[in-house]
Amino acid sequence: MSDPHPSLFEHETATKRNGPVECFGMTFESDEARRAHFLDRLREELPELRKRPDFPVAEDEDILRLSDPPYYTACPNPFLAEFVERHGQPYDATVPYHREPFAVDVSEGKTDQLYRAHGYHTKVPHLAIVPSILHYTKPGDIVLDGFCGWQDRDYATIIAVARKIPEQVLQEDPKLLMWFDQALTRSGEDA
Repeated sequence: MSDPHPSLFEHETATKRNGPVECFGMTFESDEARRAHFLDRLREELPELRKRPDFPVAEDEDILRLSDPPYYTACPNPFLAEFVERHGQPYDATVPYHREPFAVDVSEGKTDQLYRAHGYHTKVPHLAIVPSILHYTKPGDIVLDGFCGWQDRDYATIIAVARKIPEQVLQEDPKLLMWFDQALTRSGEDA
């Protein structure tokens, strides 16, 4: 039985789907029009993306059906660079960055519905991650979840991203440094 009084979130989501939508500086008549535009662009990119070692074993139509580009693609996302270019800020070495180490017990989120909806043993509840993101970033920062299901062949990406992080920041974060070192070790690369 459907709720006769949809939540504000459901109302806003329905409004966004049915009204004009802005994405990457372009305005579309609806969310469906936005999706169709970016699905066409993704379809054009698939032959080149298929050459990548991290491309999934799947038919093009399955990838397109599972994707909601540019936000999510069921393959390496060709829109990521465009997103970062549009929303990111270049690193400025003249702006000081310092955060004290963040050490707290993580015990929240395991009863949250979103956490319980997915059954894999290595997941961390999103509610446990939020305090760290709030501590180490400021509003508007782009956060790369570099460990969201990547496999061994993706260590090169982890290394490339870590090498773009200022050395001081990398050295101040023991966990980040550990992941970088582990990626170097597993890939056989030198620091």
